[in-house]
Amino acid sequence: MGGLRAAGGWLTAGAILVGAALAARTDAGHVIPSDPYLFAAAGSVMLSAHWTQAFAAQAVQAGPLELGLTSAARSMGGGAEGFAVVLDVACTAAMLAVAATFFSRKTVGLALFGIAAFALGLPGAAYAGHPAEPLIGVLWLVAAREARRGRPTRAGLLVGISAGFELWGILGVTVLALAPRLRRCAPGVVLAAALPVVSLLPFVLGGDFHMFQMQWTILRGVPRLLFGYHREFTWPLRVAEGAVVVAVGVAVARTTRRLPESVWLVPAATVLTRILLDPETFGYYWDTPLFVLLLGGTALALRPGELRERLAARFPSLAS
Repeated sequence: MGGLRAAGGWLTAGAILVGAALAARTDAGHVIPSDPYLFAAAGSVMLSAHWTQAFAAQAVQAGPLELGLTSAARSMGGGAEGFAVVLDVACTAAMLAVAATFFSRKTVGLALFGIAAFALGLPGAAYAGHPAEPLIGVLWLVAAREARRGRPTRAGLLVGISAGFELWGILGVTVLALAPRLRRCAPGVVLAAALPVVSLLPFVLGGDFHMFQMQWTILRGVPRLLFGYHREFTWPLRVAEGAVVVAVGVAVARTTRRLPESVWLVPAATVLTRILLDPETFGYYWDTPLFVLLLGGTALALRPGELRERLAARFPSLAS
C-alpha cells in the first residue's frame, strides 16, 4: 500500500512538472534564449576532433558538463521546441528525484512540491536560462545532507560535480561546514576544488582558452556601491566575491548545523549572497534559490506541529 502511495506521489508531481514544462514551450510569446544554443554549439565542438576550441569564446561561461548536456539535448530534441523540452524535462526530473528523497516519497509532499513549482514557474526554467541553475541546487542539497550525516568527502564530490556545470558551483563547499567534525572536511574540499580544475585543464593546456578573460559590466548591487556604475568586473573580482560568499555560507552552516533545516538553509544563504554580490542579475539567477527554498518550505509545511514545538521551546513567550 505504501508503495502505491509513493508511486501516486511521483506520478502526481511528475505530471504537474512535466506538463508545465511542455506548456511553457507552447507560449506564443516565448523568446528563445541565446545561452543554451551557445553552450550547445560549444559542446558540439568539445565532442568533436576540434575539442581544444570549445572555450575559444569568452562568453562560454559554462563547464564541460553543461556543454555536454546542452549539446546532447539539442541532438535529441531536434528543433528549438524539442531542444527546450529535453532540457526542461531533464532538469525537472532531477528536481523531482531529490524532492522525493527529502519527503521520504510521501504523496502529499511530492504533490505539494509539484503544485508549488508549477505555480512559481520552475518547470521551463532550465531552457529559459541555464540548465546548471536547478542542477546545482539539486547537487548542493544532496551534498549538504551527506555532509551533515558525516560524509564530507562524498559531499565534496557532489560539489565538484556541480562546478563542472558552472564554476560558481564551487561555492557549495559551504555545505561541508555542516559536517560534525570540520577536520574531516579537508579531503572533501580538495576534491571539490580538484574536479573543475581537472575538467578544464586539458582545454587550458591544449586549446584556445579564453573563459577567464570575460568581463562583466557593473550595473547593480554591492559592486556598484564599491566600484561605481558601468565599471568592469573581472575574474579576479569574481574570486574575491566568491571568498566573501564562502565566508558567509560557512558562518551560516556552523550556526545552523544542528537544525534539520540547515541542509537547505546553507545552500539558500550561499546562493542568495552570491546574487547580492553579483554585478549583474538575470532572471535565471533565481532558479537555484527558488528551488531550494521551495523544497525547504514544503518540508516545513509537512511538519507544522514539530515546527511549533521547536519554536515554543526556543521562544517560550510565543507559546503563551
